[in-house]
This record gives sequence, structure tokens and C-alpha cells, in this order.
Amino acid sequence: MTHDLSPPTAWYRQPYLWLVIGGPSLVIVASFFTWWIAATSADSLVMDDYYREGKAINLSIRRDVQASALGLKSNVTIDANNHVAVELTANAALQWPDTIELVFVHPTRASGDKRAVLRRAASSNTARYEGMVSDVEPVHYGVVLQDLGQVWRLTGVYNGGTEHTIQLVASIKGNTP
Repeated sequence: MTHDLSPPTAWYRQPYLWLVIGGPSLVIVASFFTWWIAATSADSLVMDDYYREGKAINLSIRRDVQASALGLKSNVTIDANNHVAVELTANAALQWPDTIELVFVHPTRASGDKRAVLRRAASSNTARYEGMVSDVEPVHYGVVLQDLGQVWRLTGVYNGGTEHTIQLVASIKGNTP
């Protein structure tokens, strides 16, 4: 009978020990990392006042219905220098406002929204508006064109790029709810 006379291996050199300790240790580190992300990041997608937001939906629907009743349509052109030109048309003669607002709604972050107030071109009685918009990321934005009095609005999508034309239309057709 032979006995192994070699000294025993140190505890920290045992592979099974690290297998048993490693899994729970990794979970603890990951949970602290997850807690840190949750503590330092704001969740801008959750609204504080659901009732007020629900009431605002009815206002938005009325604006879409009004735009549809007026037959409003728009082409928005953005060039490589972030210059925006908007051509508005309607079924009937309208008193066009001096300024309108163009909003690029970021798909996930409210802080990523881009707003531009556009002024009517002084050339004639046309409904041509111009202005500048800050750098728009190359992501899929929702686009809203509206008068500042919040009577009507047109909506569409923007998929990014350096020069692009967007067609905006009223998103709801029919009678006021």
C-alpha cells in the first residue's frame, strides 16, 4: 500500500471551490451594477400624471381632426446644414400663422426631442416656412408640425439621413369624438 506523501494543495488552488464561490460572487457584483444603473438613470418614459395626459389625448385628437377637416398637407425638407423648409397646403384659403413649430420626437428619450420654431417666408402669401433644427440623430423619429395656438397638427416619420423630404398628414380622419 502506497501513501501519497506530497503536501496537500492549498485551499485557494482547488478548482471546485472557485466553481462554488464564483457563481454567487458574480451574481452579487451584477446586482450592484444593476442597482447603480437604476439609481443613476432617469426613466423618462413613465408619466407622473396619467389623468392629465389622458385629457391631453382628447385635445390631440381634436387637433388631428381639425387638420383633416382643413385638408392640411405638408412637405418638410431638411438639408445637410440642418436648414428646414416647410410647404403647407390646404383645401381652402386660410390665414396662415406667422410661426409654426416642428418637433422631432425621439423614440425612447424625451431629452432627445428636437424642436424648431419656423417663420413664414416673407416672399408672398404662400405657406412656406423656414428655420433651423439642431442636429437630429440618425434614428427613427416621430415628426409633429403644429401651429403655436394648438389648433391643428400634422404627423409623420423621419428615418434620418443628411437630406430628406418628409410628407406630413393629419393622422385621424372623421368627426370629432
